[in-house]
Amino acid sequence: MSEESVARRRKVTTKQRLMAHEQHPEQTLVPYDENLLERARNQWQFGDWLRLTQISEDALQHHPERAKLALLAAAAHLQVGNALAAKQLLRLARGWGCGDKLLRRVLIAGVYNSIGRAYSATESAARGMPYFEKAIEVGMPGSDIRLLAKARAGYQLEDLGLTPGSEGRLQQLSGIASLSHGLSIPAAPTNAKPLAPVNADAMGFYQRLNTQASEDISTPFVLIDSKSLPRSGLHYLRNTFARVLGDSFSFCEWYNETGCCKSHPCALTGYATFARQNTQFRLRMTKSHDFELTDPPLHAGPHLRRLVLLRDPLFILTSWFCLDQLGAYRAILQRQGIDMRKIWLSHEKEVLASAYQVFDEHFIAPETEKLASWLTMKTQYIARFLEKWVLPAMESPNRYISVVRYEDIDQYVGQLVGEFLDYLPDDTHARISAAANSEGARFRRRGDPFSAPTKSLTEYLSKQAPLFEMASRKVSDIEGLSQLF
Repeated sequence: MSEESVARRRKVTTKQRLMAHEQHPEQTLVPYDENLLERARNQWQFGDWLRLTQISEDALQHHPERAKLALLAAAAHLQVGNALAAKQLLRLARGWGCGDKLLRRVLIAGVYNSIGRAYSATESAARGMPYFEKAIEVGMPGSDIRLLAKARAGYQLEDLGLTPGSEGRLQQLSGIASLSHGLSIPAAPTNAKPLAPVNADAMGFYQRLNTQASEDISTPFVLIDSKSLPRSGLHYLRNTFARVLGDSFSFCEWYNETGCCKSHPCALTGYATFARQNTQFRLRMTKSHDFELTDPPLHAGPHLRRLVLLRDPLFILTSWFCLDQLGAYRAILQRQGIDMRKIWLSHEKEVLASAYQVFDEHFIAPETEKLASWLTMKTQYIARFLEKWVLPAMESPNRYISVVRYEDIDQYVGQLVGEFLDYLPDDTHARISAAANSEGARFRRRGDPFSAPTKSLTEYLSKQAPLFEMASRKVSDIEGLSQLF
């Protein structure tokens, strides 16, 4: 379609929408992407299934051609093996008025395409061309069949990983096999490191506080010894405590904290002493991901509590992968004035946005084999972390040991702070109330595990979804943990 005809079509479409608004002024016009259907048709014709699967339900919702778009997206999901998403989109397409004839044409075209792909993966690749041609002819009659079939065949070869230098389905299957073999997680690894020592003086101090609490001698102080999986909401939790409690809250980053005592438990007992002497609440939280699985389990009580943060493994893995990829380009980011240590420490949105913008200009997709190796390593750590910190807490519940899901952080904050309202000043009460009633402050989880901060990462995650899903299932299937995810 020429640029002139595209411009004319846009002008007519805009005029029609304005006329409709004049006839029904009480209706609010909802903006939509006027070029979305044309792009989707092109992607379907060329067999660019990955980009076609990325049409969101939000983009479809108010589009006048949403039935056709949902059908094309469903066909793409079928080609990449995502039957559940395809079924949902087909249901939407029919509900939005897609006719049976069009639906049958597009689905039958998908069958022809699959046969063509099957031939492409064999020594009889040339025999696949007639099926690609038939797919175009059935799905979109009137198109330039030979030209589009040739282009589609090239796309399918690349998608399968059969063109030189390409990473496709065949490499993915090899990665899945490697991942499956590497995910045999022993209950007790033979190379486990010994636990770190407990600081006897600090532990004795907190035990005396706990004993005094049982004797009704109250000290308005809590030390939270947090154990969190990466990308599980710890920074949100810290920021929420800081916003609500102000100077009554202190936090130790541990890994990057200047002057950290590196002690189990935290040896800076001055916060507790101040709280007792001044009858003012103090909450201190220390951070540890326990990467080496060497943190000692401390005896929990009223003043020394354990918090374990966890999240759906699929969201952990995809989010962690994005951050790790960002770190792989630290030298390039450093030249732009962006230090990865600042990102790891504070996760400021403004800095992250700038970093990902620079990253997207240089990103080179990792090979599937490297991804499988990365997933194996991270999944083994996640599984052992859960076996160490979560399973015992579930088998022997303790009111001072909290296992908190990513989605329940706000509830945890409210419950803990609520125990000490009598020791908090009036302005803190106001901040608690404001936080509880503020829609903008409430926690929102990422809806799509394969949605990333950049286009290139989103495409990579979507393409490699089977590997991430397989690794996630391995963790979720650990006996006793399935109900948590």
